[in-house]
Amino acid sequence: MGIISGFRAISKLKKIQAGGKESLSIADITNLIINLPDASKNLSKDEYEAVYALFCALAKCRSNMVLDIAGYYEEAATVIGIFNQIAPYEKYSGMDKTEAVFFMNGIKPILEEIQPKSEALLNSIKAINPKIEQYFLLQKKSVEDLLKQIVDTYDTKEAEEYINYLFDNSHFLKREHIKAFYGILIVNHLHGKAKALELLDKLFMEWIESETKENLSLPLEEKPQYSIGFFCGVLVPNGVLTNEECDRLRDKYVSLIAQHTEKILSHKQ
Repeated sequence: MGIISGFRAISKLKKIQAGGKESLSIADITNLIINLPDASKNLSKDEYEAVYALFCALAKCRSNMVLDIAGYYEEAATVIGIFNQIAPYEKYSGMDKTEAVFFMNGIKPILEEIQPKSEALLNSIKAINPKIEQYFLLQKKSVEDLLKQIVDTYDTKEAEEYINYLFDNSHFLKREHIKAFYGILIVNHLHGKAKALELLDKLFMEWIESETKENLSLPLEEKPQYSIGFFCGVLVPNGVLTNEECDRLRDKYVSLIAQHTEKILSHKQ
């Protein structure tokens, strides 16, 4: 979008916010709510590439809609719902960090309500620009699968030996779960503790939430969430956590497991 059309969109938005109605397109709205300089600064290279590609694709959606303030917010939330699938919108909203967090908490119910509309817009974009699909493929994979893919990418004798060591010295761990955990150690080595713990949390929550009333009676080795305490301990000799951090992390997930199980049992009755 050019500078002049950008100023026009801002002028129209001011009239809408003042209680009027104006014609805006998805391209206009995208330009108003996405801050590419923030995206370049706050996102990873891959995330920025995906955000930029989606931004460019939506910039071609030039059909105008006559909107009042409610309509504008709905269309903006529809666009945010798509971008949020790639990377957290608050990182490139143009708002300061605190304001962005409050904003996202405020519109979360709206995002959930209009998710079908976001998906419909995304599908229409994919139909016109099939290359966009590649940026959403990772969203369809489980965290466990992504971590195992990382291990396969950095396939080494050391990795195989360590996975075998943990498998041979435990009575309840499945090799596939150990392999996913080893992916966390690789991420820690390549990208640091913060990124490793971020993925660890996603992995553990994926495991915890995998338990349903239908699989409550499965043996422990089929329930990876019950290996979380063990894996927390393994992080200590690998230099990821201190003993104190390990204890806090273990307590956190023990509590979350109990809460999730209690929720399942209450629904079962």
